[in-house]
Amino acid sequence: ASFAWILQLGFTDTDALADVAAARVHGWSDVWGQLSSPLTDGVAGKNANFWRPTTMVQFAFLRGLFGWSPMGWQAWDLGLHLACTGMVYAFVQGSGRKAAIIAAGLFAFHPLSVEIVPAVARSIDSLMTLLVLASIWMAGKGRGGWALFFGMLALGAKETAIAGLPMAVAWAWIQGHKTLAKRLALGLVGLTLAYLALRHQVLDGIGGYYETETLQARRVQNAIQLGPRELIAPGRSPLLSKMPHSLRFLSGFLLLSTFVFLSLRMRERSSLSLLGLGLVLLPLALYAVTGTYTRRLLYLPTAGLCFSALALLSTRGGTWLLAAWVLSLLPASPLLHRDQDWAANDAITQAMTTGLEAEYAALDAGTRVWIVDRPVRLDGDPVRRRLWAKGRSLNNSVAGYSLQAWADDRLGKGHIAFETLSFSEPRISLPTPRVRRLEEGVLVQRPKLKRTKNLRPKKWRRKVDGEYMLLTPLQAVKGERLLVAGAPQSALVELR
Repeated sequence: ASFAWILQLGFTDTDALADVAAARVHGWSDVWGQLSSPLTDGVAGKNANFWRPTTMVQFAFLRGLFGWSPMGWQAWDLGLHLACTGMVYAFVQGSGRKAAIIAAGLFAFHPLSVEIVPAVARSIDSLMTLLVLASIWMAGKGRGGWALFFGMLALGAKETAIAGLPMAVAWAWIQGHKTLAKRLALGLVGLTLAYLALRHQVLDGIGGYYETETLQARRVQNAIQLGPRELIAPGRSPLLSKMPHSLRFLSGFLLLSTFVFLSLRMRERSSLSLLGLGLVLLPLALYAVTGTYTRRLLYLPTAGLCFSALALLSTRGGTWLLAAWVLSLLPASPLLHRDQDWAANDAITQAMTTGLEAEYAALDAGTRVWIVDRPVRLDGDPVRRRLWAKGRSLNNSVAGYSLQAWADDRLGKGHIAFETLSFSEPRISLPTPRVRRLEEGVLVQRPKLKRTKNLRPKKWRRKVDGEYMLLTPLQAVKGERLLVAGAPQSALVELR
């Protein structure tokens, strides 16, 4: 019920429109093409170089079932979150109903869940987490074949499953299936090697977000500085914002050390605590190596955190400490805090897509549309506009390539050619812009934006004066359009 508001959202996050467009399937040849191609390949470019066949099958299924109706996609995302919550409950149920309810409740309403559940494209993380937990569960039940099967699907959902699957071997060993654990270890190693070989073949390399960062031993400091703090104490305080980076690193290290100490000290439910410890530490180690650290990657470690948090129930005074920690999370939890950032993102996305779809359809084929002030990520707070943070910040509004993918799918490939002219990082939600055509260009009026950048200086001249921005083309633009981002309406202006 506390997530019911997401059913009112559209395809909110950056990659969602491209994911839905790429999931279009007309026959088995399209299915094979998706399974043997990089993620979102062939739909107006891609944001990164990934191969995720399980994810593409999921998206193709949802596209066939719901089409472009976002409510179905959002309901699926919520269902995945509920399924992951159920897995957390199932793991802890043997230790008692009270412990299971506490662990499942912590996972379901942890503030970082709002990074995943409302975002269609981020169902990848919840799907991968569900499959990793299923693999570990089957290993603990002595069913090695099913553990390998779910492990294979998890790797196909998202490559970060590599950090969670070793815990299937450890869990089988802890549960007394030592022979199975040895066989499972060999099976998972073979499965991972086969996956990496196929990935290398499809991507013509190892792939990743950025070629210069993948598989480099860097950002260890970020992983230690940010990961534990955002898992255990999410939110941004005035004190933390003024703290030197060295002290932030120290605070993260102390939080991580405290977490490890409590997990190892646990007397009862020790096996579950060790499982949680591994599910936190292994993903953090992976993020430190690959340099692709983002908050949504903490979804699987959150499950591990909930397992290990039960250590407090078996220590002196731990119950009160656990209660205090839960209370500290409540103000930022979706249980009490209805998030508004995703609604602001959604308003922008809707205003730039379906809000103007009829006008786009009326344009001549091949019309070029320049995007002005596409909003992008503003700040790095893990739970935006929560706890101590004031104001509203847009994060991951629709990307230019994702907008192009949507237009190609809805209006036909090549009907519109989008190009980003400028982008901004606004401190507030973008209002409907006021636009006037002048002899020397187009005048746009709205509140002053933070860090507006012009990406086409050789083709346009931009002059900003307070709330006014004058855009002057340096080449012939007759018949082209300017798309000025805003909500609840964006402006589509003809250039003469």
